[in-house]
Amino acid sequence: MGLSLCFGMNANNEVKTNIPVEVVPRISPEMQKIVDVLADIPLLNNLTKAQLAILAEKLEHEEFTQGALLMSQGEMGDKFFIILEGVCEVLHKEGDDEILITTLGTGDYCGEQALLKEVTRNATVRAKFFTTCLTLDRIGFKKILEDNNVLFARREAKRLAVANPNLDEVELKPVKPKGTDVVLWLLNCIQDNLLFKNLSRDQNKELIAHMKLMSVEKDQRIIQQGQAGNKFYVVNQGSFLVTIDDRPVQNIGKGGCTGELALIHGAPRAATVTAQQRSEVWYIKRAVYRKVLVVFSKKQSDQNLSFLKNVALFQPLLQQEINDISKALYENCFSDGEVIFKQGEAGDKFYIVKTGEVDGVVTGDKAETFRLTRGDFFGERALLKNEPRAATMTAVRQVVCLVLSRQDFQILMGPLQDLLGRQADEYEKRASKRALINNKPVRTNTSGYPTLEELQASTIGILGAGAFGTVTLVVNQKTDESYALKAIRKAQILELGRHSNVLSEKQVMMNLDNPFLVNLLNTYKDKYRLYFLCEACLGGELFTILRKKQSFDERTAKFYSGCVIEAFDYMHSRETIYRDLKPENLVLTINGYLKVTDFGFAKVVIDTTYTLCGTPDYLAPEIVSGQGHGRGVDWWTLGILIYEMLASFPPFYDKDQLSTYRKIINGKVRFPKYISPEAKDLICRLLTLRQTKRLGVIKGGAQRIRQAFWFQNFDWEALRVQTMPVPMKPSVKSIRDMGNFEKQTAQKNEKLEFNPSIYDMSWEEDF
Repeated sequence: MGLSLCFGMNANNEVKTNIPVEVVPRISPEMQKIVDVLADIPLLNNLTKAQLAILAEKLEHEEFTQGALLMSQGEMGDKFFIILEGVCEVLHKEGDDEILITTLGTGDYCGEQALLKEVTRNATVRAKFFTTCLTLDRIGFKKILEDNNVLFARREAKRLAVANPNLDEVELKPVKPKGTDVVLWLLNCIQDNLLFKNLSRDQNKELIAHMKLMSVEKDQRIIQQGQAGNKFYVVNQGSFLVTIDDRPVQNIGKGGCTGELALIHGAPRAATVTAQQRSEVWYIKRAVYRKVLVVFSKKQSDQNLSFLKNVALFQPLLQQEINDISKALYENCFSDGEVIFKQGEAGDKFYIVKTGEVDGVVTGDKAETFRLTRGDFFGERALLKNEPRAATMTAVRQVVCLVLSRQDFQILMGPLQDLLGRQADEYEKRASKRALINNKPVRTNTSGYPTLEELQASTIGILGAGAFGTVTLVVNQKTDESYALKAIRKAQILELGRHSNVLSEKQVMMNLDNPFLVNLLNTYKDKYRLYFLCEACLGGELFTILRKKQSFDERTAKFYSGCVIEAFDYMHSRETIYRDLKPENLVLTINGYLKVTDFGFAKVVIDTTYTLCGTPDYLAPEIVSGQGHGRGVDWWTLGILIYEMLASFPPFYDKDQLSTYRKIINGKVRFPKYISPEAKDLICRLLTLRQTKRLGVIKGGAQRIRQAFWFQNFDWEALRVQTMPVPMKPSVKSIRDMGNFEKQTAQKNEKLEFNPSIYDMSWEEDF
């Protein structure tokens, strides 16, 4: 787990704001270059400019002759380096081979993790020529922080997942229509806002149609710092004061926006917003915002599918393939009279008319003219081969087309000729496989396990404690096997409306059985709780190991990510997506192999789902935007996991959650210098913003990930049969040894008074 530096909030990221400029000491141009280097280090990105300047002033000069080592792989490090002049080689030893990862030059840096904690170096850095560096050791770094009243905070707590309630129960009620001027004004107000700027104009218009106007009295607070929020506001008239810890930071006037984080999930508000005079605000609630996007996206998807089904070229394709093509379509606007393409040009795009009209003109021996309207399509043969266009196509008035390029199609689906040439029995195989997945659970025989009373009588201790209850280590006295028994409190399930989620988790787990998953063995119930009996993994959580080591070398990261790939590939083969990958949800067996655990957000998804769930650092952009997601979210989270294992922190981390989401939607990844080009390439292809172009989703699926250059010479078969040597063998003395887990205490008030209205629910019968 990575660490962060927190220095108190100095900006309110929920509003358009201009915080007073920070006073930064004057420094020389040479020192400014060093400050710029420090500011570019992700691990230090929460330091203010003034603090970076102080840090830069305290760096010391150090010289290294040709061949001298700045650091050695495997040694304990305590020093950070910035190269002023010279060139260094970054080398990684695998077995007897020393591999050159990259070279560092003027302005590059290395060893930054050593500023935070004693850590094993994961690479060797050697001066290729005479090199001059600026250096700072860990003791000096901590003293600078202490002397300047800087809070040095460790990010050691486990990250909590977030989820929004089931939107099926949300009803969109009619709202009084707004005038055209109001709609255009609101569109202008929200156009640069994080959660609106990447939506289409039609989507934003639909959201604006559901905004309501509210009067606010003087001194009334519309947002209270620390309280969970569920509304986003646009100031219609009046003004509002934004305060953080009672300190004024900004005034918001007409047209200002605040509260966008509440549209994602109910995070505590970062500031208080108070009316300075009698005012008015337009607002929209989170549930309405998400529901509008779901309804709009489903309508758009149905419309696109209807269009595609009319294309003769796609008639032989499977339904799932047509669904995937639908997701790959993008909109392109053409103005009146604009030529979309000319007769004779080479074609590489296929078009569907969404709105407007398109005129076609064919010249030559077969001269003709024709007009296409909504739902008509043209240029479809461009998906097959690069042949000349047969007509000139021109937009009539404003035209919006859905477009698919041959390159995008082939990346996602492979050559169209191959799909059209399949045999009929392939369709039958897929249909029968899906029927098997949907109708026949893997685990049906649970008769060989002890009773709940026998398990409770043989409880060894608590492995973990969470919001719903506890996970205990229990033993089967007859077979001398240990299990993990997860107890979930019924009262909290019902109070939080999670009843359907728990049943879904059980059904998902009954449908899975794989050596890289923590498998469900049996379920039980009593008056107060529901129980899952699962495999015990006594090697501990990957989160704990990563927190202690800070980061893994690439060999270790390959092994653990390989286990996750096998787990996800199996789950996806059974139409199930996971959605909550993170080190906290990965555990090690006694033998050191990794298993995925906690299936609370797992779901059988044939096409697209819209629920917002997951852990903020790991959320895929399509989940943040709320426009529908599928198996691609799991491959996005794999990219985040690989990055975090190598760098010690996730790529989009920020102490402010809204900034994290902004980084996710922008999708720009900055890498530490010591990560190999092969790892960077794989991570970037997994962290592709558009899910239809993401590795794992595109043609070849998980096998394309296994074939990535980073996994060159990786023995996948040895991993599957678990004969591959593990990077770390946990110390486990017996089936009762809980030494790899932190000591936990049971949740209070576990036993509640029996109330039939709470506990006597028919859904218990499923357990």
